[in-house]
Amino acid sequence: MATQPKDGVTESSLTEGAQPYALGGAVAPWRGFVSSDNGKSFYYGAYQGADEEGIGGGFEVGEGTYDHNARTLSRTTIIANHQGTTLPVEWGAGVKEISLVMPGARAVMTGVENKFEADQYFEGYRLILDTDRDSWIDCETDDFFRLFLGGTETVGILSSAGGRWQLTGADDSAALGPAMILQRQSASAAVNDIGPQFEHRMQNASQANITTFLMRSILTTATAGSHAARHEFWIPKAGTLQRMLYIQPDVCAVPSGTFFTGSKTTSNLNVTGCELEAIGVGRFVASTTAPVIASRLTDNGAMMGFFRGTTAVGTINWSGSVLAFQGGVLCHLSEWGEGPGGEEYEQQGWVVCSTDTVLNDGSGRHPEVVLSTTAGDPTVYGVIMGERQATLDGGSPRLQIEGSGTGLIRVVGPVENGDLLETSDILGTARRQADNIHRSSTVAKARGASVPDEEIRIIPCTLMGG
Repeated sequence: MATQPKDGVTESSLTEGAQPYALGGAVAPWRGFVSSDNGKSFYYGAYQGADEEGIGGGFEVGEGTYDHNARTLSRTTIIANHQGTTLPVEWGAGVKEISLVMPGARAVMTGVENKFEADQYFEGYRLILDTDRDSWIDCETDDFFRLFLGGTETVGILSSAGGRWQLTGADDSAALGPAMILQRQSASAAVNDIGPQFEHRMQNASQANITTFLMRSILTTATAGSHAARHEFWIPKAGTLQRMLYIQPDVCAVPSGTFFTGSKTTSNLNVTGCELEAIGVGRFVASTTAPVIASRLTDNGAMMGFFRGTTAVGTINWSGSVLAFQGGVLCHLSEWGEGPGGEEYEQQGWVVCSTDTVLNDGSGRHPEVVLSTTAGDPTVYGVIMGERQATLDGGSPRLQIEGSGTGLIRVVGPVENGDLLETSDILGTARRQADNIHRSSTVAKARGASVPDEEIRIIPCTLMGG
């Protein structure tokens, strides 16, 4: 416990040796210890005068704790004594006076100018810090610590506002505003050195201190003259700090989670704004304009490119005022209807026809399909694209029917490059059309040849059914 200040206390003691002082009561006109002093620590001075012949006597200054039940004062720490040591005095017989004092080693002395250290002195609630008196600490306002440098308030700490800390700069002519600089001193700086951190902390429901925000910088290049750094921002998730954003030269990255703009705070296609997921998914929602706009200022060429891994699979090209789709094919969602078909035919190139039943997908325009079975069928709809494709709304994967563009088709019989194709009477296949007139039963134009037999083959084509 810290020592307690208390004035006007002196008691007598007959203690001998180095034992705690047994107190015998107040020495008039002084007062003694009281019950409320129990357990408190005090600075004391013990004194015994010399006898009539000037022999004996001495003093001891120390720190001790008062025990009201035993009426004793311990001798915990000895600060000084007449013997020049810090050991308890081995007192002889006789009366000693035990007084509460302020030891010189613990005191701050002031002179005629109220100074207690060079160029530091008090003026009311101000602690002046320099000789020209334009820098000081001010605590005149209750619970408000203010630091003035050069006559300008630069730091303010206000406890009544939740521990608010404010840096202020009032020099309008300064090129820069207020700045707080945190610097790591390093004699051998190296890559991945973590620099100063700025951390927010709170307490959780168990009153444990937790970090709620962390900002730090890390050296990425330590070479003098070409140094570089990365700045990171961390917040907690499920009890563990997670890096949410970092910036470094030419890079601003969101390594996890989703970056939102506008009114968005969660993924929602009914709220305007952008969503950029760290896994590579982007969603753009606008109300009265195009959500995605691509502009190429000079030259004809690609407006948008599509890749599978590092392999280009298609582009949207611009030429003059015309947009061209390269590598594209128009597809329609569908499902198997009543008739031939099923999972075993969900492979590329099988020819399908539309039924009278419309797919229940909300659009009211996509028919269910069956494999073609009749030669020259005018209900021909297209070809199976391949395996079912998942829908972006998280619904069940649907059949994809290719209706126009470049594709692959299953054929039987002799076919030459350039022949028009129609349905055959062999399940899910096409054959060469007897003429070159584009009819309602025409499904495609062959872009490859097939040998004259009844084996089913897959050839490239230009689809014309959708």
